[in-house]
Amino acid sequence: TLLENSPALYTKERMGFVNDNISQCLVCTNDFENAILNSKKAQSYYNLRSLSYVLSMQQEFYANFYDGKYEEALKLIENMLLFEIINKGEFRHDKFKFLRACVLFKLKRIKEAVSICNQVLEITKDKGRWDLGIRYLKLMCLIETKDLETAFNSLETLRKTLNRVKTNGKI
Repeated sequence: TLLENSPALYTKERMGFVNDNISQCLVCTNDFENAILNSKKAQSYYNLRSLSYVLSMQQEFYANFYDGKYEEALKLIENMLLFEIINKGEFRHDKFKFLRACVLFKLKRIKEAVSICNQVLEITKDKGRWDLGIRYLKLMCLIETKDLETAFNSLETLRKTLNRVKTNGKI
């Protein structure tokens, strides 16, 4: 390719970025199999302890999750949570914990998903996005377990939060 044949442009990391970008595009077109292949190819260009490597694993996670391969997605996210570089940044670490909860929900491991949703996570500070995602997931878990009274209370709290966030212009 042009990139590989140009000494001025070629670096291993740049090749990884290109493959990650291709993988992202393939996920958007629902071509999950090739998205996974491209994310794995991207990982081959990165240092195994680098943030780029973990973010490429995240891309592989998304492809597996959207393809319904929840067991594989769970393995990936649990592996990603072990990386030291992720534990240095609470926001990203907690984002991965939330993604793990999403997989657990899809695997019908509802109690484990709720347990994560009940934790005080750094991402809840992002009221207009991640906090809402956690609240939605918890509400779905409560409905799945038929805890309708708690679900109703959570729904009312969510309604109030949405009004408050909307008023503050954060949605």
